[in-house]
Amino acid sequence: MLNRTAGRDVRTSVGIAFLVYSLSAYAQAAKLEPPEAVGALQLVHALRGKEALQAIDRLHGKGIAGTDGYVAHYERNGLVAMLYVSRPARSSMTGAQ
Repeated sequence: MLNRTAGRDVRTSVGIAFLVYSLSAYAQAAKLEPPEAVGALQLVHALRGKEALQAIDRLHGKGIAGTDGYVAHYERNGLVAMLYVSRPARSSMTGAQ
């Protein structure tokens, strides 16, 4: 039973990492708005704009010079995911972020 749980946790983590990568590319091309759902998880609440950028800076432990962003919280059946997305001030900063 422990192996099944560990395997599910790894698949969930890999899936979320891929989703974050995909959504970050989408967010660069569109207005930064959190999606209503991430897979089966539903959006519970989100911070946007200045509040979100402050939360992202705290997460990184330094200012990352974002111009827009959001922090979205998703849940369903005890599963939780947080999505942090920011738009850099300059395109050359994208890789650094």
